[in-house]
Amino acid sequence: MIVGLTGGIGSGKSTVAGLFSKLGIEWVDLDIVARQVVERGEPALTAITQRFSATIPSIQNANGELNRTALRHYIFQHPDEKAWLETLLHPLIQKRSQMLLSKTQSPYVLLISPLLFEKNTPTDKSISIDVDKATQISRATSRDGNTPEQIKRIMATQLSRQERNQRADYIIDNSHSLSDTERQVYAIHQMLISLL
Repeated sequence: MIVGLTGGIGSGKSTVAGLFSKLGIEWVDLDIVARQVVERGEPALTAITQRFSATIPSIQNANGELNRTALRHYIFQHPDEKAWLETLLHPLIQKRSQMLLSKTQSPYVLLISPLLFEKNTPTDKSISIDVDKATQISRATSRDGNTPEQIKRIMATQLSRQERNQRADYIIDNSHSLSDTERQVYAIHQMLISLL
């Protein structure tokens, strides 16, 4: 069984995945897969460099890795280029994530994606991690070094809290203590196990 785990930027997807991991549940994070497909030596990095080197001179860092910050900043201002990038990367991410999912051994597996519903990613069940906007902005700015304005732009591309929660099978309120979140994770884990 594949269980989608989603939430807006700064909602605590990694924290919640870690709590499920303590219960023996494996996970595949689509953000990590997206980074892997553009690593040095990957064909996608070559294609991205060829496409953007004229408009983003710093498309690669000094060590030859993709300058994700510069690329993100550029594509958020150029929707046509964002569409081109998604067309390139989506099949690669999908192929690699399916391969990783097929290797898991736990009773069910989490598929972590901030855009689970936006991309209509097929899953058997889904969990939404819910926090208020102020918490999202505070966590994401301190973690990523982005400005609140950049975080708000990213949030604008994601579903609203209300819509995400309406579409999810389960909701985790991650705005309180870690032990409170852990209690919710355990309860959902028990419900998922009962479905198997």
